[in-house]
Amino acid sequence: MRRIELVVQITVAALFVIGVIALVANWGSKPPTQSEMDRAAADWAAREVLKRDADLRATDLSIGIELAPKKWDFRGSVDISGGRDPIYGSVELTCPTAERRAECWRLARLVRNGLEVVTDRPAPVVGGAATPGESQAAPETSTAPVQAASPAPAAAPARSEPAAVPVTYWTVTGGGINGRAGPGTDFPVVARLEAGVKLERLEQSGAWSRYVVREDGASEGLELWIWDELVRRQN
Repeated sequence: MRRIELVVQITVAALFVIGVIALVANWGSKPPTQSEMDRAAADWAAREVLKRDADLRATDLSIGIELAPKKWDFRGSVDISGGRDPIYGSVELTCPTAERRAECWRLARLVRNGLEVVTDRPAPVVGGAATPGESQAAPETSTAPVQAASPAPAAAPARSEPAAVPVTYWTVTGGGINGRAGPGTDFPVVARLEAGVKLERLEQSGAWSRYVVREDGASEGLELWIWDELVRRQN
């Protein structure tokens, strides 16, 4: 009987010691804040939406600041054959809470190797009609309000026949220049060009010209249309 009592006493003492050790180990530790949990979710989401929307696998990706409610910026790099391309951009939460579900996030912005890529998942218009498109006379730069890219029209609007042009090289006159899928502002933006990007002119139509990007990297060979007032000749 005394032996059983002794075993019980030792067991109780051992449990007490274990409890004290656990209490000391956790002393001062705090549960993660909502901001920390949201940031961790944004880090996960940035990798997921880059794979989903841009078919990119990011390395060395890090989340920066919260640019606006439910929107975080990121930067890092992506592996390409023979090297890496630097990237930066932002992801935006579309659900009420920061959940680790890909459908709750969208790629709000992506700049890769100096070119701002427009994704095929624009933010939906909520609570009214879409904002009217840009004016034909408005400068095609990021200083104008950026509109969600609308689907390309089923048939191209009537335009003059493209004029054959000699091989010439050009560059944009500033940063954030819109490159479009066709010669007019009713065509969707396919990329935004930073200053210094080298272009080869392929054809001209009215006040617009079609170019191909001549830069080493993933953007090499990308074709787009740019308003003639926003480029200058290099040769």
